[in-house]
Amino acid sequence: MRVGKSHQIQAIKGNLKCISVVLVFEYKLVAEILHGSRQWAMSIEQDGKKVEKEKQTNKERERLPTYGNGSNELNMRMEGNRNRRRNKYNLYLLVGAFHHAGAYVFLSVVS
Repeated sequence: MRVGKSHQIQAIKGNLKCISVVLVFEYKLVAEILHGSRQWAMSIEQDGKKVEKEKQTNKERERLPTYGNGSNELNMRMEGNRNRRRNKYNLYLLVGAFHHAGAYVFLSVVS
């Protein structure tokens, strides 16, 4: 029994449609990951500048008599924010890896 050319063309079109949908989804996911990592890097840089500025003002404050130092609390708060952003970025990477594996399994099953 021979398969007609129209059936072959339909099958190829179906496969191409599946592949194009997966590729568009991959592209969007990668763009989201890159955007997240860029935002993450910029926020860490800004946090570093804030901590540097706070250290500078603390040096100026140390000249005056003080009753307790608030800089340690600020540094710990900045570190907590940085860790939260890092965890979010790692979650993006994990989702991307699972999606990538799922896409390959899906394509191997379809074709």
